[in-house]
Amino acid sequence: MTVPPGREASEYHRHLYEEECYYILSGQGELVIDERACPVGTGDFLGFPANGRAHTLKTSGDAPLVFLAARHMLEQDVCDYPRQNMRMYMNGAEEAFVSLSDAIDLNAK
Repeated sequence: MTVPPGREASEYHRHLYEEECYYILSGQGELVIDERACPVGTGDFLGFPANGRAHTLKTSGDAPLVFLAARHMLEQDVCDYPRQNMRMYMNGAEEAFVSLSDAIDLNAK
């Protein structure tokens, strides 16, 4: 992926079932995880476990941020967007959005 200066790679989010990872090839960026920012750059590896913390990656320099991104691409997943107060249920090409306050608590015991 290539992210132009001043842009985010994705909406601030977290996957409940899917894992993601990024490997920074070039550029400077800022990883925001749980609303805390830390610098990242060439050679950094970032891993995000399933049901982990919300995150996004954005450029912080004048050059594009270039990185490899990998994830499972599960047929079914649930993705939370805390800043939007939304949850997305995914089933293949189908997507359904609900507010987080109306969402089913998948971690309830």
